[in-house]
Amino acid sequence: MASNRSSVRADAISAIDRLLYLQEQSLVSVPAAAAGKDRRASDAFIEISHLARLLAGWALRHRVGLALGGLRPLPRLHPKVRDSIAAVQALAAVDDHRHENEGRSATSGNRLAQNNSALRLFLRGQIVSNPMPEYARSGLLEAFDALEIGEVHPVFQPRSRRPLWRHWKRGLELAAFRQGQRRAASQADSDVGEAFGVDAETVHKWRDRVKKRMGTLAYSSMMAFAETAGESELYLRGRGDKLSKTDWQELENEFGSEALDEAGKSYRQAVGQRRRT
Repeated sequence: MASNRSSVRADAISAIDRLLYLQEQSLVSVPAAAAGKDRRASDAFIEISHLARLLAGWALRHRVGLALGGLRPLPRLHPKVRDSIAAVQALAAVDDHRHENEGRSATSGNRLAQNNSALRLFLRGQIVSNPMPEYARSGLLEAFDALEIGEVHPVFQPRSRRPLWRHWKRGLELAAFRQGQRRAASQADSDVGEAFGVDAETVHKWRDRVKKRMGTLAYSSMMAFAETAGESELYLRGRGDKLSKTDWQELENEFGSEALDEAGKSYRQAVGQRRRT
């Protein structure tokens, strides 16, 4: 236990040092520090995310478990309310190790991402406790609460009626992953087309539409990351050590055959719903 704590402490200190370095390289008082600032801002939030998982991974797992159980994190309770019967019952429901255990299994099985109601609950809880300006926090909370009563807040109003584009995007990402596994682009498109119930030519046509919606840089990066993930999966598949198997399973969960089947099913359902409206 002591050695594990020392290791976690060392990793946390390294992350804090990296955050301090990024801050020093981005000072408003240094005009030249503006170059590369946006990239460093992204790196800083990645480091904060790493630090959160390192020191509060248990808390994230607890929140995932709460959401899957249909529960919200409790707000800070006023002393006059804390001893009421309702408060005692609510605390008993959330103060339970089973939520963390459920969250641990849920993250590996990707169940949270497949449960829209639970995902909304989880995201709402994270908005409450994550660093952001108060006006943004209150606006997002209001938008999430509106969804719970069947209303769509302006924050979540789509700019246009294009409910299928996110499915096209996911299909192209899955195709790029398969290209990274050394499959020909035409075969990767065919694999996705078969799962989505369309032909390979249709999958190919999605590229221009998605690129226009995302922007060339974001689209190209998404495809490159997915292709690199495919290359990594191919490499890890042949290794026998425990860490490699864990990394391989994460890639398989996100991009493998079950992920492709699930994405295809989701797309076909969305097409059916659109035809009925």
